[in-house]
Amino acid sequence: MKKFKLPVIFALLSVLLLACNTREIPENFDYGRVEGNVYSNDFFAFEMNVPKGWAVQSKEEMDKLSSAGGELMAGDDEDYKKELKAAEINSATLLSVFEHEVGTNVDYNPNFIVMTENINGAVGVTDGAGYLDATKVQMERGQVKYDIISGDYQEVNLGGTDFHKMDAAITYAGITINQTFYSSIINGFAFNVIISYVTDEQKAVLEKVLDGMRFK
Repeated sequence: MKKFKLPVIFALLSVLLLACNTREIPENFDYGRVEGNVYSNDFFAFEMNVPKGWAVQSKEEMDKLSSAGGELMAGDDEDYKKELKAAEINSATLLSVFEHEVGTNVDYNPNFIVMTENINGAVGVTDGAGYLDATKVQMERGQVKYDIISGDYQEVNLGGTDFHKMDAAITYAGITINQTFYSSIINGFAFNVIISYVTDEQKAVLEKVLDGMRFK
């Protein structure tokens, strides 16, 4: 068994659409809450089921993973590191959930994350496809190189809201990690859900989790 100290390489980084501009999170922004097995968020009028027994990360834990992911992606690119730091004010990780506690000795720890970025003034970003296009640019720029990043952003419906999706794959520690990014524009924010998995069975479980998304 392999113990992944960084079980997520994928999505805990900002897309930096307008890294030079400050687009702060508004005062009425809601980071949401988990009660029972349901995550809810008033700002986005959104809720979703969290699988029973899965490990929900605290804000502190999400911040640590985000910082580690950003450092991994930026590598020794000091300019990229500064941009990632500057972009933190524009983005927020709302929910991060793993099948097992982080640090568990498993081949891979399947997970999903919900994150947002304020896109006020972002030229050309009018839907999820536009945001994913910008995401792809940043992923290709990173020091950690993806094996595959799809450019065909298929439109899907999650919880009654239209999203676009992008598939990607990256090899880490000899294991190919697959990721699917789902993006939509809601209340002036890019609203993103990212699932990360290795096997088809893990993918099926995560897609069932997405079936539990609901926009009010």
